[in-house]
Amino acid sequence: MDLSITALSQLTGMDRRTITERLRELPHKPGPRNGKLYSGREALRLLRGEDGEHLDPSQEKAQLDRERRLLVEMERRQKEGELIPASQVEAAWTGYVATTKSRLMSLPSRLAPEMVRAKTIREAEKVIKVAVIECLEELSGSHE
Repeated sequence: MDLSITALSQLTGMDRRTITERLRELPHKPGPRNGKLYSGREALRLLRGEDGEHLDPSQEKAQLDRERRLLVEMERRQKEGELIPASQVEAAWTGYVATTKSRLMSLPSRLAPEMVRAKTIREAEKVIKVAVIECLEELSGSHE
């Protein structure tokens, strides 16, 4: 249903100038007496602040209180060791990936001489499997 500025003002109790300002980007159709008609659903959504841009003071305070509560909760969980800063996680994983890459890249040069000596495919598979298992054990720290 299309609504005029006057109808929106009566529905919301808002000043016509406020409505005009908030709906300036919303597409409209020409209305009677050079007026503008807006989609009722979209216009009311914008006027209620459901787009997050136009909040009334009580909505802003509630949103700010919620953000503060979440921040305090996150700090508490970090102090208790439930959360780890993303930078620390990134640094740890970067190290794990670099170590894994170097271990895997060393396999061909370590295994090449044994592959030349292998007489059968089964023998070559066994050598590769043993080397991969050793590599995985090194990476998992189970060799310590």
